[in-house]
Amino acid sequence: MHQGIISGIVQDRISGQPVSRALVAINHVEGSSERGGRLRLFNSRGMETGNIFTEAQDNGAFVLNFQWDALDLAHIISRPAVCHFNIGKPRMGGASGTTIVSYQFTRVHRNLSRAISLGSIANGTIPNPVSIPDCAGMAVDVYTAVRSIRVPMIGRTIMGPNAEALTLLGYFRFHI
Repeated sequence: MHQGIISGIVQDRISGQPVSRALVAINHVEGSSERGGRLRLFNSRGMETGNIFTEAQDNGAFVLNFQWDALDLAHIISRPAVCHFNIGKPRMGGASGTTIVSYQFTRVHRNLSRAISLGSIANGTIPNPVSIPDCAGMAVDVYTAVRSIRVPMIGRTIMGPNAEALTLLGYFRFHI
């Protein structure tokens, strides 16, 4: 399994204020249609699931962690992975006005970035990242590519795209 991390902030579209307790859910992640389309997503326990979700904190911030299968690498090589979200704005009610009685959902989609995983550097899969000409300094900053993956050179050999070295990343502001 390989890591995916999406974080961000949910804000009210009119006031700009953070939306506390908003429900942020990944509906699905879509890759290239000629390769089969959707990526299979797994939760933190490694169980396949159709929906990864979390609740935003009081400041509107959220983090979604998921895993994806190495066999789905082909889905994201020819085009960026597109993440489809359902963002729920809570409607409060109840006697005290602090109970969530329903959600008003907005559907949003955003491109995810593909990045070289720092875990691949730590475990030795990429032995010396500063020796890769196009990726100097990768040990400090995560090398991201929004539109394409450059094939880094390691010594005299070419390291092809490899799920062991890739992660999916995203940071978004949702205005609902």
